[in-house]
Amino acid sequence: MASDAVAAESAEAQLARIASSPQFEDSKRLVEFLRYVVTEALAGREHQLTGRAVGQAVFGRGPDFDPQHDAIVRVEAGRLRRRLSLYYAATGAGDPLRITIPKGGYVPTFELVAAPAGMSSTSATGVTSRSQSRVVLGVAGVVVLLAMAFGGYALIRDPGSGTTADARRFTANSEAHALFVESLSISWPPTNRQRVEAALDLAREVARLDADFAGGYAAEAKLLWRYIMFGHSEAPAEDAARALELAETAISLQPEFGWGYQALSRARHLTGDLDGAVAAARQAADLQPMDAESQGNLGLILLITGRPEEAIAPLREAIRLAGDNPRAPYWNLLAMAQFHAGSADQAITTLENNRAQGGPMGPHVQFYLAAAYAELGRFADARVALVRVQNAAQVFSVEEWLERLLVDDAQRQQVYAALEPVGFTVGEN
Repeated sequence: MASDAVAAESAEAQLARIASSPQFEDSKRLVEFLRYVVTEALAGREHQLTGRAVGQAVFGRGPDFDPQHDAIVRVEAGRLRRRLSLYYAATGAGDPLRITIPKGGYVPTFELVAAPAGMSSTSATGVTSRSQSRVVLGVAGVVVLLAMAFGGYALIRDPGSGTTADARRFTANSEAHALFVESLSISWPPTNRQRVEAALDLAREVARLDADFAGGYAAEAKLLWRYIMFGHSEAPAEDAARALELAETAISLQPEFGWGYQALSRARHLTGDLDGAVAAARQAADLQPMDAESQGNLGLILLITGRPEEAIAPLREAIRLAGDNPRAPYWNLLAMAQFHAGSADQAITTLENNRAQGGPMGPHVQFYLAAAYAELGRFADARVALVRVQNAAQVFSVEEWLERLLVDDAQRQQVYAALEPVGFTVGEN
């Protein structure tokens, strides 16, 4: 029994830590869900943790609730698993007790984590407290720590942008400029919610430092696009409207600021104005023709609005302008465009080049790699890539990402159809 390994007071303390964390502070229902299953398990009632019981106790469903016809419990359980994974990857990385909910049920598991040498230890009947020193840092301190924690990447460089120094002419505030550039860089990889939220904080700080500089508003709008696309937003419609407002503010303040039009293209994609999104992306590229980010943004917008063939040229230009920056996502975007343009073999070559250079290869990239392999009949390779996608499913849902990203349903079905021969079924991964 779970109660044999973990004392109730230890679990309660851990629940309190989780509930007050950035990952859960805005999700009271998920906290209630977690508290319910933990309480039932510690009371020895694991066998009662069925979808029907959870639906009635946590989500207020009536006595006729049938989880086979109402998926609320399964959907929310998936969200809870992803939030827990994010919590333990960041805020809770040093916690003494790890709580997980394995797929296939709602019974939690508890893992007592041994404290590092020199700190208090854990026991089988409870978890002793460990002293932790805390330092309150300003925004600049957060930037430095994030950069150190995520690989020591150089600060003040946006991934792939060759001319971010050009933004200096739009503000006399050197700190505002530095944080603007870093806000766009620190959010990679966007699958990591903490990084995107830290970047959003930086963008808002830019606007506080220089309210007349378009950079803070443009950066926040672009970051809200990432926040929505990668499944972090709890209110996507409101965040999309906010992104559009911010982008329009940036352009009204400084009409020659190319990043404002990049932000506008992303916001228009979110709000369904696809022709407007392409027009804004083209205007950004016209204003900054030698900037890798503006070319990459144009390629991205063309790709996700159903124009993959047109996306290839600006993405190749973005790669050329980005040089040897391994964090640039343009190889991945090019591979996606090539796949949708009917060139799976070119997509594989592009992704293999990206991997050889140490470029980003998140689960969404592995998903496209698996599809390209399968399209060419390389089913063993496709299954290996698909396993990597499935292993990350608790943290990041590739299917949900694809549904948000691609406007054209035919593009999504192209990916799904390619993966059918290797056992992929929509909604089961």
